[in-house]
Amino acid sequence: MGRSGSRCAICRRPLVAAKTTQDGEAVVGDEAHIAAQSDGGPRFGDLPDGVGVDAYDNLILLCRVDHKKVDDQPRHFTGEKLRQVKREHEHWVAGRLDEPDIPGLYDPVRGPLPMAPLTTGALVWRYIVGAEAWYLDGPHDAAAEAVDLADEFLQVCSDYLEIATTINEQSRQAVRDAIRHLQEYLPRLAEHGLLVFGAKQVRSASGEPPILFDVVILKVIRADDPGIRLAEHDG
Repeated sequence: MGRSGSRCAICRRPLVAAKTTQDGEAVVGDEAHIAAQSDGGPRFGDLPDGVGVDAYDNLILLCRVDHKKVDDQPRHFTGEKLRQVKREHEHWVAGRLDEPDIPGLYDPVRGPLPMAPLTTGALVWRYIVGAEAWYLDGPHDAAAEAVDLADEFLQVCSDYLEIATTINEQSRQAVRDAIRHLQEYLPRLAEHGLLVFGAKQVRSASGEPPILFDVVILKVIRADDPGIRLAEHDG
């Protein structure tokens, strides 16, 4: 099921929990049948012509919550609906793996980095939501007051990275409050000659199939940093 990216086809959460210092990785998902193997099971017999019950086209990778849901609600989650969900999910995974870099910052050794300027609180929030790992970095050659402000902003981002999923599940108001909080910092950073850049990448960890996870990179840098190169100048 490598085309699924080791994620639930419905909620897209990772299906392998990271190992601990004492235990190995934990599988928290199931390879489920779209059409049941047994008579009387969910969607039994709902197979396209020429597709066997154990064929790849009749299997879908789900977290255990969504597996229970689709089996308990077969009239809503029809065979065709689940096959469409699977197709769209695999397309999403392939698109993220093949997504080209967006030039925003330029490193003389590594070349263009997949980063873009984040000019609103909503943009910063969009990068924060869904991250499973992150790297935050501030300016190292700015005035002390600017460095302190950048550190404060990045600490706020770090706090939100820890609880973004909870905030999303609370209410739209909670999300708006978080966005406003992030937005408050951007003009203050600009007054100190600082800009915020971000990237969201899919990384892989060893496994069979490889385990994919989202990494967010947020950097605060000086507006006059020579490392900034606009995309249109890279042609």
